[in-house]
Formats: sequence, C-alpha cells, structure tokens
Amino acid sequence: MFYLIEFGKILKTNILLSLIFVLSTVALITVSSQQKRIQKELSLSKQANTSPYFNAIVSKVENIDSVLRRMKQLPGVLNVEKHGTSSIKKQILQLKKTFGEDIIEGLASVNYKRVKVEVESGLNPGSLNLIKEYLARLIGKEAVKIGNIKYPSKVKIKSNAFLGMFLKFFDFYTQLVLGGLWLISCFLLLSKVRTKSFIIEKFQRKKNTSFKIAGTGFLVLVLITVTSNYLIWGEVQLMVGLVIGLMLLSLIVGTVASKSKFQ
Repeated sequence: MFYLIEFGKILKTNILLSLIFVLSTVALITVSSQQKRIQKELSLSKQANTSPYFNAIVSKVENIDSVLRRMKQLPGVLNVEKHGTSSIKKQILQLKKTFGEDIIEGLASVNYKRVKVEVESGLNPGSLNLIKEYLARLIGKEAVKIGNIKYPSKVKIKSNAFLGMFLKFFDFYTQLVLGGLWLISCFLLLSKVRTKSFIIEKFQRKKNTSFKIAGTGFLVLVLITVTSNYLIWGEVQLMVGLVIGLMLLSLIVGTVASKSKFQ
C-alpha cells in the first residue's frame, strides 16, 4: 500500500504527464483485449454484411428476454436485438418511415421496446411470414406491431482501396500510436519515480523502490482496466496478455535505465 500511495503522489504532482500515461495504458489494453470486436465493427470486404431484417414495436415487455431467446433458436434467424424502453413520441418521425402513420397513431402514448430481427438472405416469403407469426404469437398479437422486411443497401469496396486497407489494420495502427505515447510517457514518468525513490531509499532503508512504486501502480492500473473490460463486454482476448507483458518488460528496462542515468 505504501508504494501505491507514493505512485499516486507522483501522478498528482505531474498531472499532464500522468494523464497521458494513464489514458494510453487504459486505451492500449482495451484495444488489445477487444481486438475482435473492433475488427468486426470496422470490417469491410468486397461486399458488406447486409442481412435482411424487420423491426417490431413491443408494448408488452415483461417476458421479452425469454421471447428473444426463443426467437434466436428459429431456423433462418441470424440475430435478435432489443432496444431500450422509451416514449414513442420521441421517435415519431423515424417510426413513421418504417411502420406508417396508421400504426404510429395507435401507439403514440405507449412506452415500448423496439426489437430488430435479422434473417438469412434468400428466405422465401413463406418462411419470413412464419417467423413474424411466431413472434406475434409469443408476445401476443395485441401487444406487437411488426414492420416490413428491409434489405440494407449493399456497400462495395475494392479489395485494394486505401480505405479498406486502413480499416482492416485500424486496430494495429491504433495500438502503434498508443504504444508510442505510452512508451514516451512511461519513460518520462519513470524519471520522476526515480527521483522520489532516491529520497525514500536514502532515509527509509528501502531497496529497489523505483521498480516497486512503478510496478505496483502499473499492475493496479492493468487490473482495473482488464476487469472493467470483462464486466462491460463480457470477454477479454488473450492478445492482451502479450501486450501487458511487453509493457511490463518496457517498464523494467526503463526503470533500470533511469536508475543508471540517475547514478
């Protein structure tokens, strides 16, 4: 606890440098631990993923999670998402485009959840109607209004296009920039740590103080970041272990280097 407190004091007396160090650490670990998620969000191929879908307005939401789980088990259904409860009055203009004014007028004062159902491309009209009917039967026909099937416009990008290549390696470029910022801020911060540890070692008979202060602060920051990633997104990729290992190695090298320079 002593070393963590000292680390906090150093951060407090070097606000700008500490802010860069903390933010670059959190961002670098987060990007590394959520690499697949980022690649999925930014991925672009010759033809973007354009699954047909339909929306449904649900006014009865007591068992909505159970309904969604059963819908996901249907053949032909790729994904089912629900969106937060809100007043339909706030989204009247957007909903009119999707469902028509006649439906919206009957729901203008109702709190609802919007459900989006993605289905496989190429499903025949009969199968689509069965999926809609099943949803209506699970929720209750009086409590749901189902919109028409939508076919998103297809996006085509050449495989050698600069934008496509940039997005493909976006996570790599981001980690490169964040890694550079982290290294610079880390080495600058270590010089402050070494100055502080010299005073402590001189008067309190402690050894290897600089590494203990920097290492304790860094590991606590890593633990908080990794735990937050897991709690927010429910997963942490193993790639983050390699990144943390390289960061820790850099921290050790920087500590040794700053000690030699100080002496």
